[in-house]
Amino acid sequence: MEKQGIRLILERKEIVAVKGDGGRVKSVVIGNGGTEKEILADVVVIARGMNPNVALAQEAGVEIGTTRGIVTDSAMHVKKGRGYLNNVYSLGDCTEVVDGITYRSRLSQLASTAVVQAKVVADNIFSDISGQPGAYSACEPCLSPVAADIGGLLVGSVGVTSEAASRAGIKIISGKATKSTKARYFQ
Repeated sequence: MEKQGIRLILERKEIVAVKGDGGRVKSVVIGNGGTEKEILADVVVIARGMNPNVALAQEAGVEIGTTRGIVTDSAMHVKKGRGYLNNVYSLGDCTEVVDGITYRSRLSQLASTAVVQAKVVADNIFSDISGQPGAYSACEPCLSPVAADIGGLLVGSVGVTSEAASRAGIKIISGKATKSTKARYFQ
């Protein structure tokens, strides 16, 4: 990305100001320990992760898990008290999933995960309406595969981070690989 003229500032910096003119960014002012520095910029991306907004669920007494996400069973029913509510479901960014490697709760804030969860919820609502008890769909443990094109660099991942594996007591071996994104015969 740097070869394409994109400068990344990955250290934790305090954003003092984003300056612009007529709705266009001109620069960003960052501070670090009392010193401030202005950097010219065309685009500023501030990324700090995603925190689930579960305030409404908490107010309703729905259980919030260790990841700060909504706890559900495999049919996506929310947990309240000692049991799960039959006609109340949760899916998406605010919902915990079972990790397919560690089998511990985690968040998987990806559209692909939400689509799978939505299909499970839709199947289960239809099952309730049609009166077919026990015909529930279930959400399987999640691997959270990701692929992205970042400025022409194709990146991907699947599974857990080294940090999450270590927390789960899994001995890690890490490596890097560079491979073609197309089969050799397409080149």
